Amino acid sequence: GHKVLFFLDVYANWFDVELAEALVAVLEHNGVSVYVHPAQRPSGMPLVAVGAAEQARQLAARNVPILAEAVRQGYHVVATEPSAALCLKHEYLIFLDDDEARLLADNSSSSTACPATSQRLRRSLPAKICCGSFPALRWSELNRAVPAWRARTGCTETTTVRASAWVGD
Repeated sequence: GHKVLFFLDVYANWFDVELAEALVAVLEHNGVSVYVHPAQRPSGMPLVAVGAAEQARQLAARNVPILAEAVRQGYHVVATEPSAALCLKHEYLIFLDDDEARLLADNSSSSTACPATSQRLRRSLPAKICCGSFPALRWSELNRAVPAWRARTGCTETTTVRASAWVGD
């Protein structure tokens, strides 16, 4: 079956645990095995943002071998945080520029990517999974946004993971 290594970064681990739980629930509901490596460290993207390149490089040097080994075992690496996914796909390549970093970059993505529009995820995950990310909306706005998004992406089945903030009607 399909396997995902969930790259659990700082935000989902400490500030929005429900987001992490929801992603795992959606993936498992759709028959995808989910693994969180106990030795993974934060992505280091905040360090990159403030110019602490050496500390970020050290995190990359620790994470890349762990995550690349999981990829070799058939896992696709998924992060709920777009900045973490960006770090895995781009920043780690700058810091390490080796085969393992390239392997990780080629086999990682943000969980908000929809399989109907992403070639890489389409190969890695069942086509019926479609996760979307919507800004804080009123219920009536969300009821209009989801069908329009489904029509635009071609998704036939969606699972609403959660909203970070609901504005009551």
